[in-house]
Amino acid sequence: MLQALIGLIVSVVIAVNSCEMPRRADKAALWADPAGDAAAFAGMPERPVLDIVGIRAEGRDGSLHLTTRVRDGLEGFFAYTDRKGNKYGDVLVEFFIDSDNDPATGGSPMWRDEADRRLEGYDYSAYVALGFHYFDRATGSGRLVSGSEVLDTSVADVTGGLATFSLWRVLGEFSRQGVLSEPGRMDSTFEDFTILGYDSVEIRIPYPLLGVKKGDTIRLCYKEVAQSSASAEGISDDRYLVLR
Repeated sequence: MLQALIGLIVSVVIAVNSCEMPRRADKAALWADPAGDAAAFAGMPERPVLDIVGIRAEGRDGSLHLTTRVRDGLEGFFAYTDRKGNKYGDVLVEFFIDSDNDPATGGSPMWRDEADRRLEGYDYSAYVALGFHYFDRATGSGRLVSGSEVLDTSVADVTGGLATFSLWRVLGEFSRQGVLSEPGRMDSTFEDFTILGYDSVEIRIPYPLLGVKKGDTIRLCYKEVAQSSASAEGISDDRYLVLR
């Protein structure tokens, strides 16, 4: 009888250990990113790079909050002007969001190599970009520029730095659809969804844009854009997040 009972217990332990245990989902997801891994700009070693050192993701108050922190702050990035009088916007980070926590659905990013194949199965991607408010002397109007664009200060007066983001629905293999494709060019209300700090950028994505609700679990990761697009080191591991 005792031997039979021991055999039953051992069988149960083996069966439990052989099953895939559910991934842990947290109320806040945190990543620590190594400092100093961002690549300098070719031919422009003096141009400040956006070196990510930390990411925080949290679902609360009806929105997904994504905060990116950089080394050395953002002041140098916004202050830099090259010898020709040009200022540069840049893309800081790209987030990948599996809104239904099902890797079998979703698609692939628009760019991909061998290092990026594990990014399949995400339903949304969000680009976070930095840029500038400026006054166009020719038209007399206020405008903005963000992302990988150049602003010629000989024809424009910069009035401040800004952060914006674009949100895309991943439809399938190299196919996507804009959800908020250029929020900063629509009107100034995009600033209600971004917070620009001394060394951080926070964006807020309302749950309805992602098709999620309080209590759902999502999977997400990010890519540090300042690293080479062919570098697997630029892609984080996954985190699982419970939306509050």
